[in-house]
Amino acid sequence: MSKKKISNFNSDLISLLKIDIIEQMIKFSQTGIDDSLVLKLGKKIDHNFEKKMCRVRLYFDFFTNEESEETLSVIFHIDYHFLIDNIDDCMLKDDEKIMIDATLTSHLLAIAYSTSRGILHERLSN
Repeated sequence: MSKKKISNFNSDLISLLKIDIIEQMIKFSQTGIDDSLVLKLGKKIDHNFEKKMCRVRLYFDFFTNEESEETLSVIFHIDYHFLIDNIDDCMLKDDEKIMIDATLTSHLLAIAYSTSRGILHERLSN
C-alpha cells in the first residue's frame, strides 16, 4: 500500500493578479429563446513554475439549435492569472513528469468559476 501525500496547499499564498476577458460575444434574437439551449464548458490550465504563476482559461459557449428561428449565442473565454508563492511545495517532480497537488488545482478552478459566474451575470443582465 502506498503512502498518501499530505497536501501542502495554503490558500493564503495564492494571489489573483489579473482577469482578462479574451473573447466575448453576445447575440440575442428579438423573438426570445426556446428550451433547446446548448452549453459547452472548457478549461485549460498552464503553469510557469519558475515565475510561480498559473493561468486558468475558462471557456463558456451557449447557443441555441441552429435550426431554430430563435437564436442565442453567448461566448466568453476568460483568463485568470494567479501567483502561487509556495508552488514548489504543491508539486511532486520526477524525471518524466510534474504532478500538481489536486487541492491547489481545485481551489484555482473554484475561484475562476465563481468569479466567472459573476462576470457572466453582470454582462448578460445589462
